Amino acid sequence: MKDVLVAGTRWLVGNGNQIDIWGSRWLPRPKSFAVITAKPENPPGTKVRDLIDYANFTWREDLIRDTFIPYDAE
Repeated sequence: MKDVLVAGTRWLVGNGNQIDIWGSRWLPRPKSFAVITAKPENPPGTKVRDLIDYANFTWREDLIRDTFIPYDAE
């Protein structure tokens, strides 16, 4: 039963401190909820928090568009 529960779950982003960009299910996408972009050799960050501009309470859109394929960036 535990495997069925885990398979249907995903993160609620919040502050993004605990969410691994490359290995967690956090995107608002049906079924996978995961990033499909190949992980860069030297990724700019490893946690979702690295994608957030805390001074303006927005996503760091330039970084997101430079890091992910358009489907993930959206």
